[in-house]
Amino acid sequence: MIHGTKRTIGRLRRLQSFLAYTRFQLPRELPEAITRQRFSWLDEQLDTDFAHFRNQSNRQVLDNCWPAAQKTSRAYLRFTVKRGALYVNATKAARMRASSRSRVLTMLMRAIHRSSLLPEGLDMIILLEDGYEPDEDLGLHAPICAFNYNASLDRRAILIPDPVTLLYWRPLHQAIQSANGRSRWEMKAPRAFWRGSTTGAVLTEANFASLPRAQLVALSQLDARIDAAFTNLTQGDEAAYRALRRTYRLSPWISPEDHVRYRYLVCADGNSSTWPGLLWRLATNSLVIKQRSDNIQWFYRALQPGVHYVEVDRQFRNLPQVLDKLYDEETPVRQIIKNANKFVEENMQMSDLCAQMYWTIQRYAREIQKLDLPDKRRGERP
Repeated sequence: MIHGTKRTIGRLRRLQSFLAYTRFQLPRELPEAITRQRFSWLDEQLDTDFAHFRNQSNRQVLDNCWPAAQKTSRAYLRFTVKRGALYVNATKAARMRASSRSRVLTMLMRAIHRSSLLPEGLDMIILLEDGYEPDEDLGLHAPICAFNYNASLDRRAILIPDPVTLLYWRPLHQAIQSANGRSRWEMKAPRAFWRGSTTGAVLTEANFASLPRAQLVALSQLDARIDAAFTNLTQGDEAAYRALRRTYRLSPWISPEDHVRYRYLVCADGNSSTWPGLLWRLATNSLVIKQRSDNIQWFYRALQPGVHYVEVDRQFRNLPQVLDKLYDEETPVRQIIKNANKFVEENMQMSDLCAQMYWTIQRYAREIQKLDLPDKRRGERP
């Protein structure tokens, strides 16, 4: 009860801080961030995302989305611009289950609208939930925005910055930078470190051991160089929790800045990509070890294994072998860390994230306008 109250108070304080940032600081930072660079990797990602909808969508499909969305149990948010005014609407699930995500995106959209008017006719529908699955009731060819999708299964969404990262990033990045100054490489424990919850599936006594995160934790019981543990149990039944407690040790929650005390930081997917787990790990002066995954976010296209992080297989089976190699090759490790830090410094400041949302909105508006045009004017075959 006390822990839940503290979490609620902390979230409210972060929302107040984010509101103050969007009202006072962002209007000064956003114009410069917009003109500084266009983020070529973002353009490439948007090319990929919108390619699915060309020749398959029309404006009627988009117009039919919102009435259908309101009838589903999923959390959707809608932004429209008419006669220069920004309108916001939300499904019942968005108001009840995803209110903080809705509030963050609304604050940001209003700030962008005040700083540089959003395009007339903008009509964006955003799924506020963790993963993305095409909803047949909304029309499979409707350009819905999402924070994550599985690239191997379906690309039917437009990736945008997620509200969890937007809400946490400023204070979290500052805390990581401060921790970096206190933890030189020579001082770090030479272990692969991970802490997290049992997300990734609906857990039962029969399937919990197959969870990739569980396999990572199991490895730590066999290899002293790996320090991985669950901090809390969720998304399972009581039988699964009892089995988990018997099989794995539970650990107290460890703050991101305390992770910096370890040389190797493991990034493991939960229900989808980690928000903002990968990003803050890239900002540390430790090496990121990321599992191979088809879950991607809006900035993943800019990252390369072996350049910005070290990749292991999805089930972490080859993690011990990867560590063998890392222990022998310190110079390449330092360069990968430097590349990761440079990426964050040049592309992932708070104003950059907001500028990326701005450019995505502009591109979205242009693509939606094309849906209103006859096929010949779009340069397509009738």
